[in-house]
Amino acid sequence: MKAVIYARFSSSSQREESIEGQIDVCKRYAKNNDIKVIGSYIDRNKTASKDIEKRTQFQNMINDSEKEQFEIILVYSFDRFARTKYDSVINKNDLKKRGIKVVSATEKITDDPNGVLMETLLEGMNEYYSLELSRKIRRGLNINAKKCLVNGAIPYGYKSVNKKFVIDNEKAVVVKKIFEMYLNDSTMTSICKYLNGLNYKTTHGNKFRISTINKILQNKRYCGYYIYKNHETEGGMPSIVSKEQFNEVAKKMAKNKKKPSASKAKGEQYLLTGKLFCGYCESGMRGTGGYGKLKKFYQYYSCINRVKKPRICDKKNVRKNYIEDLVVKLCYEQLTDENIDKIAKEVMKICEKDKENSNYKLLEKRLKELKTEKQNLIDSLKVGSSNENFRDMIFEEFENIEKQEFILEEEMLKEENLMNTLTTEHILFFLNDLRNGDIKDYRYRQLLVDVFINKIYLYDDKIIIVFNINKEKNEFDLDFLEKMQSSYLKHSSPPIKNSSFDTM
Repeated sequence: MKAVIYARFSSSSQREESIEGQIDVCKRYAKNNDIKVIGSYIDRNKTASKDIEKRTQFQNMINDSEKEQFEIILVYSFDRFARTKYDSVINKNDLKKRGIKVVSATEKITDDPNGVLMETLLEGMNEYYSLELSRKIRRGLNINAKKCLVNGAIPYGYKSVNKKFVIDNEKAVVVKKIFEMYLNDSTMTSICKYLNGLNYKTTHGNKFRISTINKILQNKRYCGYYIYKNHETEGGMPSIVSKEQFNEVAKKMAKNKKKPSASKAKGEQYLLTGKLFCGYCESGMRGTGGYGKLKKFYQYYSCINRVKKPRICDKKNVRKNYIEDLVVKLCYEQLTDENIDKIAKEVMKICEKDKENSNYKLLEKRLKELKTEKQNLIDSLKVGSSNENFRDMIFEEFENIEKQEFILEEEMLKEENLMNTLTTEHILFFLNDLRNGDIKDYRYRQLLVDVFINKIYLYDDKIIIVFNINKEKNEFDLDFLEKMQSSYLKHSSPPIKNSSFDTM
Protein backbone atom coordinates (compact mmCIF):
# COMPACT_ATOMS: atom_id res chain seq x y z
CA MET A 1 0.00 0.00 0.00
CA LYS A 2 1.24 3.48 -0.84
CA ALA A 3 0.65 6.38 1.54
CA VAL A 4 1.28 10.07 2.02
CA ILE A 5 1.72 11.73 5.39
CA TYR A 6 -0.29 14.77 6.41
CA ALA A 7 0.99 16.81 9.35
CA ARG A 8 0.03 20.14 10.85
CA PHE A 9 -0.03 22.13 14.06
CA SER A 10 -2.81 24.56 14.75
CA SER A 11 -1.61 27.16 17.24
CA SER A 12 1.36 29.41 17.87
CA SER A 13 1.94 27.65 21.22
CA GLN A 14 3.08 24.52 19.43
CA ARG A 15 6.67 24.19 18.29
CA GLU A 16 8.04 23.52 14.85
CA GLU A 17 9.49 20.24 16.15
CA SER A 18 5.96 18.92 16.65
CA ILE A 19 5.68 18.56 12.86
CA GLU A 20 8.87 16.50 12.68
CA GLY A 21 7.66 14.44 15.62
CA GLN A 22 4.38 13.69 13.85
CA ILE A 23 6.23 12.63 10.70
CA ASP A 24 8.64 10.35 12.61
CA VAL A 25 5.76 8.56 14.35
CA CYS A 26 3.92 8.17 11.01
CA LYS A 27 7.02 6.76 9.31
CA ARG A 28 7.54 4.22 12.11
CA TYR A 29 3.91 3.16 11.82
CA ALA A 30 4.26 2.79 8.04
CA LYS A 31 7.39 0.67 8.40
CA ASN A 32 5.74 -1.63 10.94
CA ASN A 33 2.67 -2.11 8.77
CA ASP A 34 4.23 -2.67 5.32
CA ILE A 35 3.14 0.75 4.04
CA LYS A 36 5.31 2.65 1.58
CA VAL A 37 5.41 6.42 2.18
CA ILE A 38 5.77 8.28 -1.12
CA GLY A 39 5.42 11.87 0.08
CA SER A 40 4.13 14.27 2.70
CA TYR A 41 1.95 17.37 2.97
CA ILE A 42 2.73 19.78 5.80
CA ASP A 43 0.75 22.81 6.98
CA ARG A 44 2.83 24.93 9.33
CA ASN A 45 0.22 27.28 10.78
CA LYS A 46 1.85 30.00 12.85
CA THR A 47 -0.91 32.57 12.59
CA ALA A 48 -2.62 34.22 15.54
CA SER A 49 -6.01 32.95 16.65
CA LYS A 50 -7.85 35.85 15.01
CA ASP A 51 -6.79 34.69 11.54
CA ILE A 52 -8.72 32.04 9.69
CA GLU A 53 -6.73 28.85 9.31
CA LYS A 54 -5.60 28.26 5.75
CA ARG A 55 -4.50 24.70 5.01
CA THR A 56 -2.99 25.04 1.56
CA GLN A 57 -1.13 21.73 1.65
CA PHE A 58 -4.27 19.93 2.83
CA GLN A 59 -6.16 21.23 -0.20
CA ASN A 60 -3.25 20.20 -2.46
CA MET A 61 -3.40 16.72 -0.97
CA ILE A 62 -7.17 16.43 -1.56
CA ASN A 63 -6.67 17.56 -5.18
CA ASP A 64 -3.76 15.13 -5.68
CA SER A 65 -5.89 12.26 -4.37
CA GLU A 66 -7.64 12.26 -7.76
CA LYS A 67 -4.41 11.16 -9.42
CA GLU A 68 -4.60 7.62 -7.93
CA GLN A 69 -1.03 7.70 -6.62
CA PHE A 70 -1.73 6.63 -3.03
CA GLU A 71 -4.30 4.59 -1.09
CA ILE A 72 -3.69 5.89 2.45
CA ILE A 73 -3.39 9.27 4.13
CA LEU A 74 -1.37 8.73 7.29
CA VAL A 75 -1.81 11.20 10.17
CA TYR A 76 -0.36 11.37 13.68
CA SER A 77 -3.90 11.55 15.07
CA PHE A 78 -7.34 12.13 13.60
CA ASP A 79 -7.55 15.67 14.97
CA ARG A 80 -4.60 16.56 12.71
CA PHE A 81 -6.74 15.70 9.69
CA ALA A 82 -9.74 17.86 10.55
CA ARG A 83 -10.83 20.39 13.17
CA THR A 84 -14.41 19.15 13.47
CA LYS A 85 -16.41 16.04 12.67
CA TYR A 86 -18.13 17.95 9.89
CA ASP A 87 -14.84 18.76 8.15
CA SER A 88 -13.73 15.17 8.65
CA VAL A 89 -16.90 13.63 7.21
CA ILE A 90 -16.96 15.79 4.09
CA ASN A 91 -13.33 15.13 3.18
CA LYS A 92 -13.24 11.47 4.23
CA ASN A 93 -16.35 10.80 2.18
CA ASP A 94 -14.73 12.27 -0.94
CA LEU A 95 -11.55 10.28 -0.31
CA LYS A 96 -13.49 7.07 0.30
CA LYS A 97 -15.06 7.35 -3.15
CA ARG A 98 -11.52 7.39 -4.57
CA GLY A 99 -10.50 4.32 -2.56
CA ILE A 100 -8.38 6.30 -0.08
CA LYS A 101 -8.46 5.75 3.67
CA VAL A 102 -7.34 8.07 6.48
CA VAL A 103 -5.26 6.16 9.05
CA SER A 104 -4.04 7.38 12.46
CA ALA A 105 -0.57 6.30 13.57
CA THR A 106 -1.33 6.74 17.28
CA GLU A 107 -5.03 5.95 17.58
CA LYS A 108 -5.12 2.24 16.93
CA ILE A 109 -7.67 1.26 14.29
CA THR A 110 -10.07 4.21 14.35
CA ASP A 111 -11.76 7.03 16.31
CA ASP A 112 -13.81 6.27 19.40
CA PRO A 113 -17.09 4.41 18.70
CA ASN A 114 -19.29 7.47 19.17
CA GLY A 115 -17.16 9.45 16.74
CA VAL A 116 -17.26 6.70 14.12
CA LEU A 117 -21.01 6.45 14.51
CA MET A 118 -21.39 10.21 14.13
CA GLU A 119 -19.25 10.27 11.00
CA THR A 120 -21.06 7.36 9.39
CA LEU A 121 -24.48 8.88 10.05
CA LEU A 122 -23.42 12.27 8.74
CA GLU A 123 -21.97 10.63 5.64
CA GLY A 124 -25.02 8.48 5.04
CA MET A 125 -27.51 11.26 5.73
CA ASN A 126 -25.59 13.71 3.60
CA GLU A 127 -26.13 11.31 0.71
CA TYR A 128 -29.69 10.62 1.81
CA TYR A 129 -30.74 14.27 1.91
CA SER A 130 -28.84 15.39 -1.18
CA LEU A 131 -30.86 13.26 -3.60
CA GLU A 132 -32.95 16.22 -4.73
CA LEU A 133 -29.84 18.23 -5.54
CA SER A 134 -28.42 15.21 -7.35
CA ARG A 135 -31.56 14.93 -9.43
CA LYS A 136 -31.28 18.56 -10.48
CA ILE A 137 -27.65 18.10 -11.43
CA ARG A 138 -28.47 14.94 -13.38
CA ARG A 139 -31.18 16.78 -15.30
CA GLY A 140 -28.62 19.38 -16.36
CA LEU A 141 -26.10 16.70 -17.31
CA ASN A 142 -28.72 14.80 -19.30
CA ILE A 143 -29.56 17.95 -21.26
CA ASN A 144 -25.84 18.45 -22.01
CA ALA A 145 -25.51 14.80 -23.02
CA LYS A 146 -28.31 15.08 -25.60
CA LYS A 147 -26.34 17.92 -27.20
CA CYS A 148 -23.00 16.03 -26.87
CA LEU A 149 -21.62 18.84 -24.71
CA VAL A 150 -18.86 18.57 -22.11
CA ASN A 151 -20.03 16.77 -18.96
CA GLY A 152 -17.32 16.60 -16.27
CA ALA A 153 -13.74 15.56 -17.00
CA ILE A 154 -12.26 16.21 -20.42
CA PRO A 155 -10.27 13.26 -21.88
CA TYR A 156 -6.60 13.82 -22.66
CA GLY A 157 -6.30 15.05 -26.25
CA TYR A 158 -9.42 17.23 -26.15
CA LYS A 159 -10.32 20.69 -24.88
CA SER A 160 -13.59 22.52 -24.28
CA VAL A 161 -14.65 25.43 -26.50
CA ASN A 162 -18.10 26.82 -25.68
CA LYS A 163 -18.83 23.52 -23.86
CA LYS A 164 -18.10 21.55 -27.03
CA PHE A 165 -15.33 18.95 -27.41
CA VAL A 166 -12.54 20.15 -29.68
CA ILE A 167 -9.30 18.31 -30.50
CA ASP A 168 -6.23 19.64 -28.69
CA ASN A 169 -3.76 19.20 -31.54
CA GLU A 170 -0.66 19.15 -29.32
CA LYS A 171 -1.99 16.38 -27.07
CA ALA A 172 -3.78 14.51 -29.86
CA VAL A 173 -0.35 13.75 -31.35
CA VAL A 174 0.49 11.87 -28.13
CA VAL A 175 -2.79 9.90 -28.24
CA LYS A 176 -2.12 8.84 -31.84
CA LYS A 177 1.42 7.80 -30.90
CA ILE A 178 0.13 5.64 -28.03
CA PHE A 179 -2.23 3.75 -30.34
CA GLU A 180 0.42 3.37 -33.05
CA MET A 181 3.07 2.06 -30.63
CA TYR A 182 0.69 -0.46 -29.05
CA LEU A 183 -0.37 -1.76 -32.48
CA ASN A 184 3.32 -2.13 -33.33
CA ASP A 185 3.78 -4.48 -30.34
CA SER A 186 5.18 -1.95 -27.87
CA THR A 187 4.32 -2.76 -24.25
CA MET A 188 2.57 -0.22 -22.04
CA THR A 189 5.77 0.02 -19.99
CA SER A 190 7.84 0.92 -23.06
CA ILE A 191 5.21 3.46 -24.17
CA CYS A 192 5.46 5.14 -20.76
CA LYS A 193 9.25 5.26 -20.96
CA TYR A 194 9.09 6.75 -24.45
CA LEU A 195 6.59 9.50 -23.53
CA ASN A 196 8.26 10.32 -20.21
CA GLY A 197 11.63 10.41 -21.94
CA LEU A 198 10.29 13.15 -24.21
CA ASN A 199 8.92 14.92 -21.11
CA TYR A 200 5.26 14.61 -22.12
CA LYS A 201 2.84 15.18 -19.24
CA THR A 202 -0.68 14.00 -18.45
CA THR A 203 -3.63 16.36 -18.03
CA HIS A 204 -2.66 16.84 -14.37
CA GLY A 205 0.98 17.50 -15.24
CA ASN A 206 2.24 14.10 -14.10
CA LYS A 207 4.37 11.47 -15.78
CA PHE A 208 2.59 8.82 -17.82
CA ARG A 209 1.83 5.58 -15.98
CA ILE A 210 0.68 2.17 -17.22
CA SER A 211 -2.81 2.82 -15.82
CA THR A 212 -3.01 6.06 -17.84
CA ILE A 213 -2.01 4.30 -21.07
CA ASN A 214 -4.49 1.50 -20.34
CA LYS A 215 -7.38 3.98 -19.93
CA ILE A 216 -6.51 5.85 -23.12
CA LEU A 217 -6.38 2.65 -25.18
CA GLN A 218 -9.81 1.60 -23.90
CA ASN A 219 -11.52 5.00 -24.27
CA LYS A 220 -13.99 4.73 -27.13
CA ARG A 221 -14.28 8.52 -27.29
CA TYR A 222 -11.04 8.64 -29.26
CA CYS A 223 -12.76 7.05 -32.26
CA GLY A 224 -15.67 9.49 -32.19
CA TYR A 225 -18.15 8.14 -29.63
CA TYR A 226 -19.72 10.54 -27.14
CA ILE A 227 -20.37 8.56 -23.95
CA TYR A 228 -22.54 9.53 -21.03
CA LYS A 229 -23.36 6.85 -18.48
CA ASN A 230 -24.06 3.75 -20.61
CA HIS A 231 -25.34 5.65 -23.62
CA GLU A 232 -23.10 6.06 -26.67
CA THR A 233 -23.61 8.55 -29.49
CA GLU A 234 -21.64 7.65 -32.60
CA GLY A 235 -20.03 10.71 -34.18
CA GLY A 236 -20.78 12.81 -31.10
CA MET A 237 -17.09 13.69 -30.68
CA PRO A 238 -14.30 14.53 -33.11
CA SER A 239 -12.22 11.36 -33.58
CA ILE A 240 -8.47 11.24 -32.99
CA VAL A 241 -7.98 7.65 -34.16
CA SER A 242 -9.97 5.60 -36.66
CA LYS A 243 -12.50 2.97 -35.61
CA GLU A 244 -10.35 0.36 -37.31
CA GLN A 245 -7.35 1.29 -35.17
CA PHE A 246 -9.42 1.30 -31.99
CA ASN A 247 -10.94 -2.11 -32.73
CA GLU A 248 -7.52 -3.60 -33.53
CA VAL A 249 -6.19 -2.31 -30.21
CA ALA A 250 -9.22 -3.79 -28.38
CA LYS A 251 -8.55 -7.21 -29.95
CA LYS A 252 -4.88 -7.01 -29.05
CA MET A 253 -5.63 -6.01 -25.44
CA ALA A 254 -8.10 -8.87 -25.05
CA LYS A 255 -5.46 -11.29 -26.28
CA ASN A 256 -2.80 -9.92 -23.92
CA LYS A 257 -5.11 -9.80 -20.92
CA LYS A 258 -3.81 -11.84 -18.02
CA LYS A 259 -5.87 -13.70 -15.46
CA PRO A 260 -6.23 -12.13 -11.99
CA SER A 261 -3.40 -12.47 -9.49
CA ALA A 262 -3.47 -15.69 -7.53
CA SER A 263 -2.23 -13.95 -4.39
CA LYS A 264 -4.59 -10.99 -4.19
CA ALA A 265 -8.13 -10.26 -5.23
CA LYS A 266 -7.27 -6.80 -6.49
CA GLY A 267 -10.21 -4.54 -7.20
CA GLU A 268 -12.65 -6.68 -5.21
CA GLN A 269 -14.70 -5.02 -2.51
CA TYR A 270 -14.13 -6.24 1.04
CA LEU A 271 -16.67 -4.93 3.54
CA LEU A 272 -14.55 -5.50 6.65
CA THR A 273 -11.27 -3.94 5.52
CA GLY A 274 -9.87 -1.76 8.32
CA LYS A 275 -12.28 -3.23 10.88
CA LEU A 276 -11.35 -6.92 10.93
CA PHE A 277 -8.35 -7.95 13.06
CA CYS A 278 -6.71 -11.22 14.02
CA GLY A 279 -7.77 -12.26 17.53
CA TYR A 280 -4.40 -13.89 18.22
CA CYS A 281 -1.86 -11.25 17.13
CA GLU A 282 -4.22 -8.26 16.63
CA SER A 283 -2.81 -7.53 13.18
CA GLY A 284 -5.17 -6.46 10.42
CA MET A 285 -6.84 -9.07 8.22
CA ARG A 286 -6.77 -8.19 4.54
CA GLY A 287 -8.78 -9.35 1.57
CA THR A 288 -7.00 -11.91 -0.53
CA GLY A 289 -7.78 -14.86 -2.78
CA GLY A 290 -6.53 -17.89 -4.61
CA TYR A 291 -7.34 -20.49 -7.25
CA GLY A 292 -8.71 -23.84 -6.15
CA LYS A 293 -8.13 -27.21 -7.77
CA LEU A 294 -10.86 -26.51 -10.32
CA LYS A 295 -9.17 -23.20 -11.22
CA LYS A 296 -12.00 -21.22 -9.67
CA PHE A 297 -11.06 -18.02 -7.86
CA TYR A 298 -12.01 -17.91 -4.16
CA GLN A 299 -11.90 -14.97 -1.78
CA TYR A 300 -10.74 -14.85 1.84
CA TYR A 301 -9.57 -12.65 4.67
CA SER A 302 -6.05 -13.46 5.85
CA CYS A 303 -4.07 -12.27 8.85
CA ILE A 304 -1.21 -10.07 7.63
CA ASN A 305 1.23 -11.93 9.90
CA ARG A 306 0.10 -15.28 8.46
CA VAL A 307 1.15 -14.43 4.90
CA LYS A 308 4.50 -12.94 5.96
CA LYS A 309 7.65 -14.94 5.42
CA PRO A 310 8.57 -16.34 7.89
CA ARG A 311 5.00 -16.85 9.09
CA ILE A 312 4.40 -15.12 12.42
CA CYS A 313 0.77 -16.12 13.06
CA ASP A 314 -1.16 -19.35 12.38
CA LYS A 315 -4.64 -17.83 12.22
CA LYS A 316 -6.63 -19.71 9.58
CA ASN A 317 -8.01 -17.90 6.55
CA VAL A 318 -11.74 -17.23 6.62
CA ARG A 319 -14.10 -17.20 3.66
CA LYS A 320 -15.06 -13.68 2.60
CA ASN A 321 -18.77 -14.37 2.05
CA TYR A 322 -19.09 -16.37 5.25
CA ILE A 323 -17.65 -13.77 7.63
CA GLU A 324 -19.22 -10.80 5.86
CA ASP A 325 -22.69 -12.39 5.91
CA LEU A 326 -22.31 -13.22 9.57
CA VAL A 327 -21.23 -9.68 10.53
CA VAL A 328 -23.93 -8.03 8.40
CA LYS A 329 -26.57 -10.17 10.10
CA LEU A 330 -25.30 -9.15 13.54
CA CYS A 331 -25.35 -5.50 12.45
CA TYR A 332 -28.91 -5.78 11.19
CA GLU A 333 -29.97 -7.23 14.54
CA GLN A 334 -28.73 -4.06 16.25
CA LEU A 335 -31.57 -2.08 14.65
CA THR A 336 -33.84 -2.39 17.68
CA ASP A 337 -36.07 0.47 18.92
CA GLU A 338 -33.92 0.75 22.05
CA ASN A 339 -30.65 1.00 20.11
CA ILE A 340 -32.06 3.48 17.60
CA ASP A 341 -33.14 5.81 20.42
CA LYS A 342 -29.75 5.42 22.07
CA ILE A 343 -27.86 6.21 18.88
CA ALA A 344 -29.98 9.31 18.21
CA LYS A 345 -29.27 10.68 21.70
CA GLU A 346 -25.53 9.98 21.52
CA VAL A 347 -25.14 11.56 18.09
CA MET A 348 -27.04 14.69 19.12
CA LYS A 349 -24.73 15.10 22.11
CA ILE A 350 -21.73 15.04 19.77
CA CYS A 351 -23.48 17.48 17.42
CA GLU A 352 -24.00 19.97 20.24
CA LYS A 353 -20.39 19.63 21.34
CA ASP A 354 -19.14 20.17 17.79
CA LYS A 355 -21.29 23.27 17.44
CA GLU A 356 -19.53 24.81 20.43
CA ASN A 357 -16.11 24.11 18.89
CA SER A 358 -17.01 24.85 15.29
CA ASN A 359 -15.26 27.18 12.89
CA TYR A 360 -18.38 29.35 12.84
CA LYS A 361 -17.34 31.30 15.95
CA LEU A 362 -13.91 32.00 14.50
CA LEU A 363 -15.47 33.30 11.29
CA GLU A 364 -17.97 35.36 13.26
CA LYS A 365 -15.20 36.96 15.30
CA ARG A 366 -13.23 37.87 12.19
CA LEU A 367 -16.37 39.38 10.59
CA LYS A 368 -16.88 41.63 13.60
CA GLU A 369 -13.27 42.78 13.34
CA LEU A 370 -13.78 43.67 9.67
CA LYS A 371 -16.89 45.68 10.52
CA THR A 372 -14.87 47.58 13.12
CA GLU A 373 -12.15 48.24 10.54
CA LYS A 374 -14.80 49.53 8.14
CA GLN A 375 -16.18 51.89 10.74
CA ASN A 376 -12.69 53.18 11.49
CA LEU A 377 -12.23 53.97 7.79
CA ILE A 378 -15.53 55.86 7.75
CA ASP A 379 -14.45 57.82 10.82
CA SER A 380 -11.12 58.66 9.21
CA LEU A 381 -12.95 60.08 6.20
CA LYS A 382 -14.99 62.36 8.46
CA VAL A 383 -11.97 63.90 10.14
CA GLY A 384 -9.30 63.13 7.58
CA SER A 385 -7.55 65.09 4.90
CA SER A 386 -9.36 66.38 1.85
CA ASN A 387 -6.48 65.04 -0.23
CA GLU A 388 -7.91 63.12 -3.17
CA ASN A 389 -5.23 60.39 -3.06
CA PHE A 390 -5.95 59.83 0.61
CA ARG A 391 -9.67 59.45 -0.06
CA ASP A 392 -9.02 57.05 -2.97
CA MET A 393 -6.84 54.92 -0.72
CA ILE A 394 -9.57 54.82 1.94
CA PHE A 395 -12.23 53.84 -0.59
CA GLU A 396 -9.98 51.12 -2.04
CA GLU A 397 -9.38 49.66 1.42
CA PHE A 398 -13.10 49.91 2.15
CA GLU A 399 -13.83 47.90 -1.01
CA ASN A 400 -11.28 45.23 -0.04
CA ILE A 401 -12.89 44.83 3.37
CA GLU A 402 -16.33 44.43 1.79
CA LYS A 403 -14.98 41.65 -0.45
CA GLN A 404 -13.58 39.88 2.62
CA GLU A 405 -16.92 40.29 4.37
CA PHE A 406 -18.73 38.69 1.45
CA ILE A 407 -16.39 35.68 1.51
CA LEU A 408 -16.71 35.32 5.28
CA GLU A 409 -20.49 35.49 5.17
CA GLU A 410 -20.54 32.74 2.54
CA GLU A 411 -18.29 30.57 4.71
CA MET A 412 -20.47 31.24 7.75
CA LEU A 413 -23.54 30.20 5.80
CA LYS A 414 -21.86 26.93 4.85
CA GLU A 415 -20.87 26.29 8.47
CA GLU A 416 -24.37 27.13 9.65
CA ASN A 417 -25.91 24.72 7.15
CA LEU A 418 -23.57 21.99 8.34
CA MET A 419 -24.39 22.65 11.99
CA ASN A 420 -28.10 22.48 11.24
CA THR A 421 -27.83 19.28 9.20
CA LEU A 422 -28.87 16.90 11.96
CA THR A 423 -31.90 16.84 14.18
CA THR A 424 -33.15 14.00 16.38
CA GLU A 425 -36.02 13.48 13.92
CA HIS A 426 -33.59 13.17 11.00
CA ILE A 427 -31.52 10.55 12.79
CA LEU A 428 -34.54 8.52 13.91
CA PHE A 429 -36.01 8.56 10.41
CA PHE A 430 -32.70 7.56 8.85
CA LEU A 431 -32.08 4.66 11.26
CA ASN A 432 -35.64 3.37 11.04
CA ASP A 433 -35.39 3.50 7.26
CA LEU A 434 -32.28 1.27 7.47
CA ARG A 435 -34.57 -1.57 8.52
CA ASN A 436 -36.04 -1.61 5.01
CA GLY A 437 -32.77 -2.04 3.11
CA ASP A 438 -31.84 -4.92 0.80
CA ILE A 439 -29.53 -7.19 2.79
CA LYS A 440 -27.90 -8.40 -0.45
CA ASP A 441 -27.12 -4.90 -1.76
CA TYR A 442 -23.41 -4.07 -1.36
CA ARG A 443 -23.90 -0.38 -0.51
CA TYR A 444 -26.52 -1.23 2.11
CA ARG A 445 -24.27 -3.89 3.65
CA GLN A 446 -21.37 -1.44 3.75
CA LEU A 447 -23.54 1.19 5.45
CA LEU A 448 -24.62 -1.30 8.14
CA VAL A 449 -21.01 -2.25 8.83
CA ASP A 450 -19.88 1.40 8.93
CA VAL A 451 -22.70 2.43 11.25
CA PHE A 452 -22.42 -0.37 13.78
CA ILE A 453 -18.93 -1.90 13.70
CA ASN A 454 -15.94 -0.36 15.43
CA LYS A 455 -13.60 -3.35 15.69
CA ILE A 456 -13.78 -7.08 15.03
CA TYR A 457 -11.33 -9.58 16.54
CA LEU A 458 -11.57 -12.94 14.78
CA TYR A 459 -10.39 -16.24 16.25
CA ASP A 460 -10.77 -19.69 14.71
CA ASP A 461 -13.62 -20.60 17.08
CA LYS A 462 -15.08 -17.26 18.18
CA ILE A 463 -15.52 -13.62 17.19
CA ILE A 464 -15.34 -10.53 19.43
CA ILE A 465 -17.12 -7.42 18.17
CA VAL A 466 -16.98 -3.87 19.52
CA PHE A 467 -20.11 -2.10 18.32
CA ASN A 468 -20.29 1.67 18.00
CA ILE A 469 -23.42 1.77 20.13
CA ASN A 470 -21.52 0.47 23.16
CA LYS A 471 -17.86 0.19 23.98
CA GLU A 472 -18.06 -3.32 25.42
CA LYS A 473 -16.57 -6.40 23.80
CA ASN A 474 -19.32 -8.74 22.61
CA GLU A 475 -18.19 -12.35 22.27
CA PHE A 476 -19.92 -14.85 19.95
CA ASP A 477 -19.29 -18.54 19.37
CA LEU A 478 -18.75 -19.11 15.63
CA ASP A 479 -20.25 -22.61 15.57
CA PHE A 480 -23.37 -21.36 17.31
CA LEU A 481 -23.69 -18.36 14.97
CA GLU A 482 -23.28 -20.52 11.88
CA LYS A 483 -26.12 -22.77 13.00
CA MET A 484 -28.31 -19.74 13.71
CA GLN A 485 -27.72 -18.08 10.33
CA SER A 486 -31.01 -16.80 8.91
CA SER A 487 -32.25 -18.04 5.54
CA TYR A 488 -31.81 -14.63 3.89
CA LEU A 489 -28.05 -14.77 4.45
CA LYS A 490 -26.79 -17.78 2.52
CA HIS A 491 -23.11 -17.93 1.66
CA SER A 492 -21.98 -19.73 -1.44
CA SER A 493 -18.20 -20.00 -0.98
CA PRO A 494 -16.76 -23.56 -0.93
CA PRO A 495 -15.12 -25.06 2.18
CA ILE A 496 -11.59 -23.94 2.95
CA LYS A 497 -10.18 -27.34 1.99
CA ASN A 498 -10.78 -26.45 -1.69
CA SER A 499 -8.50 -23.43 -1.41
CA SER A 500 -5.02 -23.12 -2.82
CA PHE A 501 -4.06 -21.74 0.60
CA ASP A 502 -4.27 -25.16 2.26
CA THR A 503 -0.54 -25.64 1.87
CA MET A 504 0.39 -22.25 3.36
